[in-house]
Amino acid sequence: MQDLEKPRITDIITEENFDLFVQMHEAMEAGDYDTAMELREELGLGFGMRAGRGMHKGFSHRRCGMW
Repeated sequence: MQDLEKPRITDIITEENFDLFVQMHEAMEAGDYDTAMELREELGLGFGMRAGRGMHKGFSHRRCGMW
């Protein structure tokens, strides 16, 4: 059976791409979610549905009828 464990952030973010990770974080803090998502994709980070993700731009699970 295939190992389905997701990689840890420290497996993805390295010394070489840390500056890009910082840029992504700063874009998120500034509310620039489009840039943050582009940088996230470039870094190879997934788009999992953990708490807090997908809640930008005024959307929430309750507002869109998911819960």
